[in-house]
Amino acid sequence: MKKKRGIIVANIFYYVYNYWFTPRRKIQFVLHSGQGKEKIILKRKVRVVFVELQLALPNLASFLICPCYGIVLLATKLRNLGYTTSVMVEGVTKFSIEDLEEFDVICFSVKSGSANKTYQWVDQLRNKGKIIFGGTHATYFPEDCLDHCDYVVRGEGDDVLPALLDCLENKEDLTQIQGISYSNNGDIVHNENISPPADLSIPADYSLVRDISHWSLVKSLLRGRRVTLPVQSSRGCPKNCSFCVVNKMFGSGYRKRPIDAVISELKSALRYTRSIQFIDNDFVGSSDSDVERTAALLEAIIDSNLKFSASAFVKLDIAKNRKLLELMRKAGIKTLMIGFESINSKTLDKYNKHQEANEMIQTVNVIKEYGLDVSATFMAGSDEDNYQSIIQTAKVATKWDVEQLYYFMLSPYPEMSETIPPKYVFLNNWDYATGNSIYFFPKNISPCKLQKAVNEANKIFNSYKRILNSLARGDFKKASMLLTCKIMFSKIFNSLQKEYIPFLENLEKEYYVNNKLNENALKMKKITKLSDWN
Repeated sequence: MKKKRGIIVANIFYYVYNYWFTPRRKIQFVLHSGQGKEKIILKRKVRVVFVELQLALPNLASFLICPCYGIVLLATKLRNLGYTTSVMVEGVTKFSIEDLEEFDVICFSVKSGSANKTYQWVDQLRNKGKIIFGGTHATYFPEDCLDHCDYVVRGEGDDVLPALLDCLENKEDLTQIQGISYSNNGDIVHNENISPPADLSIPADYSLVRDISHWSLVKSLLRGRRVTLPVQSSRGCPKNCSFCVVNKMFGSGYRKRPIDAVISELKSALRYTRSIQFIDNDFVGSSDSDVERTAALLEAIIDSNLKFSASAFVKLDIAKNRKLLELMRKAGIKTLMIGFESINSKTLDKYNKHQEANEMIQTVNVIKEYGLDVSATFMAGSDEDNYQSIIQTAKVATKWDVEQLYYFMLSPYPEMSETIPPKYVFLNNWDYATGNSIYFFPKNISPCKLQKAVNEANKIFNSYKRILNSLARGDFKKASMLLTCKIMFSKIFNSLQKEYIPFLENLEKEYYVNNKLNENALKMKKITKLSDWN
């Protein structure tokens, strides 16, 4: 109870800080489809609902609600095509099975960590309408999903979902619809992949999220959960990190969205909150034209006098473009999130990350010159990782004085066999696929000890000493963030201690000698895991 009160106080401070200390102005919001202002006329009788359920176990989203961008965008696109659409997000929307049954088509966005929970909901909805799955889990594990749904949309759904609904409405041949999977007389059919959508001009309309309002966000805050809304200015990533799902979800390549669409999307989100998350995998891009387009977007935001507090994902080379950093500061971007991933050069090479530790500290120092915060993310579980390396990383991040540190476990999928061979995976429950739980055998540290090492690293970084030092300097924002993260990671680890830590301790006994994986022992015994990994 004390922890919950602490995180509520920290979140309220964060909200008050951003609300009262961010200049405000009234926003004129005009809904349009991206190609000039258009009146939207509902012509179709089909009612479509998009649903997002939160992960089953405590995770980062347990404390920060950021609705899935894709379902809001797809609901907007279908609405513009004449469908009646609605979006229901657990944590924002209050809804039940009965509410979903009012719709003709029910679309679920599925993450692996919410798969079991989604399946349980859907199994109560069988034969209540057409049920469609999309999202990362559905893209990687369509066969698993089709045990519970009628159709799976793989990857980007911008063009796939409208085509699928039109096909179903007119009872046409499904074999012509690219990017879907479905069951045909007991056989699973995977139609060929579709090319990435060319039109990215439609801005997501957040008014389609049921129950969303300033008051609903305040109520979430009082429950210890801060709400931020996602805005997208680009898709894809110019990089190809070995542990990342981006290229599977969005295809190779990097695409910038029209500036007026991004501005319109920002205005839609700012009707409800001043907390914005740019969800681009790389907000800037790598080519000269990408950088010029990002600068033009930031200048347009400044000229529009839009006021907000935002975070954005960038790469290390952002330090080479000081003009962009200055524009980001003026536009309202407060935090830059950077995937450092490791301070070990061998690990970085295996991750296909072309960077060095000395570049990291240089980038941090340059960013701080412009008054921006740094949120550093690292991955745990590489071949080079051991207990000492995890702890050392937290100490280094503390020395760099970055504002936030997020340690994620490597979360391998079947197609990432070069990073983590499938024989090392022991995931037997989708609930633990959250990014906070280890579900494979690392080479130089046992799973249980890695789990405990990450917990200890979080304690070091989010220590009471750092919180008190921040308060002494008058940096109340940083102190509240450290306190929030301290409580958050403590709750995440405590949830694993009940069942998962004992499970790891029992599982790893026969496979490790002095914290080294005995691969021969692993080859001699079949590990029980979800069938999708076999």
